[in-house]
Amino acid sequence: MDAWQNGNSGSVDGNLIQAGRIDQLLMQFGGHREPPVPDMLTLDPRHLGFTNRTAELHELDRLWREAEQAGAPLVVVLSGMPGIGKTLTALRWAHRMREEFPGGIFVGDLHGSDPAGARTPAEVLGTFLGRLGLSGPALPSTEEERGAAFREITAYRRILVVLDDAATAAQVRALLPSSPTSAVLVTSRRELTFLASGIRSLPLAPFEEDAAVELLTEALGNGAAAEQHALRKLSEACGRHPMALQVLATQLGDRTSISSYVDRVAPDLLRRLEVDGENPSPEPSRSATGRCRRTSSTPTGCWAATRARSSPWLRPRHCSTDGCTTQRTCCGLCAGRTSSSRRRRGGTACMRCCGSTRGRS
Repeated sequence: MDAWQNGNSGSVDGNLIQAGRIDQLLMQFGGHREPPVPDMLTLDPRHLGFTNRTAELHELDRLWREAEQAGAPLVVVLSGMPGIGKTLTALRWAHRMREEFPGGIFVGDLHGSDPAGARTPAEVLGTFLGRLGLSGPALPSTEEERGAAFREITAYRRILVVLDDAATAAQVRALLPSSPTSAVLVTSRRELTFLASGIRSLPLAPFEEDAAVELLTEALGNGAAAEQHALRKLSEACGRHPMALQVLATQLGDRTSISSYVDRVAPDLLRRLEVDGENPSPEPSRSATGRCRRTSSTPTGCWAATRARSSPWLRPRHCSTDGCTTQRTCCGLCAGRTSSSRRRRGGTACMRCCGSTRGRS
């Protein structure tokens, strides 16, 4: 018999594993000897009418190749106004690169623009770890412990993480993996400038004119290509915004002629668009200070705000530029971007969304 003895003389709070000699250690992850390989991707956006964004997809390809050659992880922030296509672009690239990440693909919706509040990193990590086989008593209780477990399990994996609708840099930072062969795509209405050094930024703008017309032509079909002038006029009235173009195509689906009505609706097109039978243009409302807020009438200014009613994740908000007194509904991406010439004249409106200047109140 062996000379050693196995005993415990102290108090134990929680689980205790004690052994004098171990010949083999077998770890189980949710009934698996090895952690599962999650694939949390949803339907490929190309089956949902996704079009264009070729330049952005090629840029993501280039950034990934550079990161591979450098042996470093890749983190890219796709930023832009609501409905511009950030999420669909990220998911389309993820589907294209699916075979590149045999260690797993994680997708987390951070609810950064949800009026009810953003998800905490602990909640998202709990979902990720659950897909890796850790649940119930095995799931760590604190955010720090969950983050450490996620990074430890995936440390040597080639993984892709898609973090959709991020609110703050801190929210994202807590979810970054440690694997040097990982890629992280973050979508946000903000640029998340303070996330970290080495983070790549990829802003998404409205479509170029040709791409916008192509989207309308493909969506409408039935001879729409013959009415190029009308389509160009409509695309400009929509600000070449991808979501506005999709909604417009739906509204025009049963019309035999586009040119016959384009001049009548183009000047006020955004207020005429309907989603699910509802006019999404918000009525003027009172702010907390009692001032009246109105949606900008400039089509290219802030179309997303006009859809606030129909889409809960598109909420109107005041311009966040310090001192802006225009009180126009704004997408919130223009903070700090005032015109220097207008600032010298005493104007305080931001150029990106408000589109006009007024004196200080």
